Amino acid sequence: MSWEKENKFIPFFVADRQASLRILRGLDVPDGKKIGIMTHANTSDNFKNVVARFPCSENEYCEIIGTNCPCNKNIINCIPGQQYARKIIKISDSGVFTKEGCMFDNYDQLFEQYDKMKVDYGIMIDYLKDKEETLRSAELALETYREEQRSFKLIGVAQGNSLDEYIECYKELKKLGFEHVAVGGLLEKRENSVRYVRIRNESFLSEVLIKIREIDPDGWIFALGSYAPSRHYNFLETGVQGSDYKGWIFQYTKINENAKKGDLEARNSRFEQVRSYISNNILAKKQSFGTWPKLMILPCSKRKMDAQYKIPAIDRYEGQYFRIIKKYISDFSNNDGFDVAILSAKYGLLQPMDEIHDYDLKMNDSIAASLNESIIEKLASMNKEKQYKEVAINLGKSYFKAIDGYDDIFGKNTELTIFEGKIGERQQQMINWLENISLS
Repeated sequence: MSWEKENKFIPFFVADRQASLRILRGLDVPDGKKIGIMTHANTSDNFKNVVARFPCSENEYCEIIGTNCPCNKNIINCIPGQQYARKIIKISDSGVFTKEGCMFDNYDQLFEQYDKMKVDYGIMIDYLKDKEETLRSAELALETYREEQRSFKLIGVAQGNSLDEYIECYKELKKLGFEHVAVGGLLEKRENSVRYVRIRNESFLSEVLIKIREIDPDGWIFALGSYAPSRHYNFLETGVQGSDYKGWIFQYTKINENAKKGDLEARNSRFEQVRSYISNNILAKKQSFGTWPKLMILPCSKRKMDAQYKIPAIDRYEGQYFRIIKKYISDFSNNDGFDVAILSAKYGLLQPMDEIHDYDLKMNDSIAASLNESIIEKLASMNKEKQYKEVAINLGKSYFKAIDGYDDIFGKNTELTIFEGKIGERQQQMINWLENISLS
């Protein structure tokens, strides 16, 4: 099944150097998920050849199998390489927003570069915030594209300086015949830099994408340069097919400030830190549309597993609420679209997989008041990343004082459910809520 038909969002990683490809080649991409590579046409011929052959390595050592290549760098003979290749989608743009600008005089030359890289999709040349110039370029791109058989699918780009201009541009691109349309110009330029690194306005970004989805419910939409883990579920909700991410490569900390350039140990540490970041913060999230996260807030329980060493909170607590939720939920990573937060008199706000020791401390008003600030900060941080649409709160009076201010965190678009009554009544309300929500 093609990407367009899979009803999934794909995160793309911007790569214009071989080190980036080595990092991506060493990722453990789970079965059923895909990642994308976003590059540009201004790269060297050597890099273009590496992209064309990706995921095969340019070196003898292959990160996919963890040894030197036994297949003479021929993916036809490499089963792991073929399996990985099926999880990869490659896109290139013209390089128009790099320091050099697009380095090719016409679309024939640009499309030749796309063919050379064997990318799955190639992006037309667009003009920042300029609807008219972008549409003139789109006509020429489509005319050139149709002149001969190409190895890639052409992506049009909607540009504008207002919501109305974006919508007009998108509609015109569809009239011209573009099946695939990206939305550009959503970034603002960093001062004293050629790089476009920040979203112009979060609400404007959402407004543009939502409006386009309203007028074209089944259209293929790509948000250029806009991905960040915090926007992942926004894109799922809007039904955006993909978005690229520039900052992923810098997600590491230096282990040795004195390490020299080219130090192998330091490089390998960077590579592993970046891969871990991608796995934990991006690939662990769902990719299917319609999986906006839900949150349930529970109190800790007096009944606990008697283990003398640290174990995850979800295993430590054995009270009735936890017995119920374990019947409905199997993945407590808080990355599967359903999150759980646990209020503890000793530890404050816990996530299910946080490891804790056994303890005996009962929540009271004084403890709740002392924990309130830190708990609210953590809740706000969780909601900023996930933007919960449904939140269920199952707490007694003292525990409720620990989350005083929660209603300022969850906005008007959040459906809040508060379980009330005696413990048995709240248990039944909890069961009803879990049975009625969609966890798919």
